Amino acid sequence: MDLLAVLASCCGGLTNPTNIANTYPPKAMSRNTVDKYIGFFQDSFLLSESKRYDIRGRKIIKGQQKYYFEDLGLMNAILNFREMKTRVLIENAVYNELISRGYNVDVGRIDYRKRKDGVNKIVTLETDFVVNKSSERLYIQVAEGIDEPGKLEQEEASLLRIKDGFGKIIMVNTDTPQHFTKNGIRIMSILDFLMDKKCLDQF
Repeated sequence: MDLLAVLASCCGGLTNPTNIANTYPPKAMSRNTVDKYIGFFQDSFLLSESKRYDIRGRKIIKGQQKYYFEDLGLMNAILNFREMKTRVLIENAVYNELISRGYNVDVGRIDYRKRKDGVNKIVTLETDFVVNKSSERLYIQVAEGIDEPGKLEQEEASLLRIKDGFGKIIMVNTDTPQHFTKNGIRIMSILDFLMDKKCLDQF
């Protein structure tokens, strides 16, 4: 139960069995033991794993993934309702719905070079979900809202670095009519997404 609580606490964050094992006292739990228990949780339909995908390199990045709970009520109960993080809950809910609609869902990473103070640096941005079904692909960001100054630009940043022609969406936890930003990214209410099973078919 303690391990499940650790996984609930880091839900929606990048982690791996080694990192989780390191949260325990030395030799209390090995990486292999953590990995085995996570497998049990997945087999029991408690957890689902989303792998990290290098968008530019077009490959899965081994050893980096996110875990999501298949039952949000159970996740909150495990945490005794101490960590009610709206951003994590809505991201988990969107993930579960995408999986239920038959999509394969990975966590996206995109790297680019940025010159600062005369030095080239590698900057890494994350796209919440890279969503695939046969030849379809969508890139999705999940946000509580985009009304605060700079928030839209923050959510668009990784999407604008993706140069292919697949659809890009920002889902927001507000009552916002669907529309496009000036950069061609669709804004969609999470409620509209949850209520309309065909809302992604238009991309």
